[in-house]
Amino acid sequence: MGPRAADIDARSGRGDDGTGRQVAIMDAPLSRSAPLLSIDRAFLARSGEVYRIRPIRRSDEAALRDMFRRCSAEDLRLRCFGISKTFPEVFANRLAGLTGGTEFAIAAVAPSGEIGGVVHAVGLPGAAGDADYDIMVRTDLKGQGIGARLMRDMLSEAVRSGFTAVHGDVMMANRAMLLLAGDLGFRRIGMEGGVVRIAAHPSADPSAPRGLADA
Repeated sequence: MGPRAADIDARSGRGDDGTGRQVAIMDAPLSRSAPLLSIDRAFLARSGEVYRIRPIRRSDEAALRDMFRRCSAEDLRLRCFGISKTFPEVFANRLAGLTGGTEFAIAAVAPSGEIGGVVHAVGLPGAAGDADYDIMVRTDLKGQGIGARLMRDMLSEAVRSGFTAVHGDVMMANRAMLLLAGDLGFRRIGMEGGVVRIAAHPSADPSAPRGLADA
């Protein structure tokens, strides 16, 4: 799952990935008081590995870089809409350096300190209560339930941080992400160039129908 292809804007710093595609590095201005994330829990993956779900820390930068380096070229393409040689270093530094404001990041951390996945949300300026999200799970750890756990906790923390709508951009080829998003209540609100724009209102009635239908 990756960011929208757009020009540099007030929400996120963007850099060319070498293909002419603009890749977000989420360097958003900080205008809201820093959300104090409450999430810190143990999660048992399908493999039997126990992960700690917690906010990203400054000390996680090396582990984040390692996680991104261990992702396949195809997963990186789906994440940033192209192959970016600098993506692991740039985005790991960005996430580890978050100081609050309009954004937060949550990781699944193994007892060894390795990071199995990370989800990130950033507020949209000029759209009070709206946020964009992106997520990455290490390629060899897919199918363990890590992505679903991170997404659910991201939505919960988004509500706690004052967001009422969470948006994302997913390549049409990323069927796994589209299916998961549908199960979590996201709906399609647009599509351009093979990229689906989705949105969820996590504070909505939990009994609402699920599935990635068109809004």
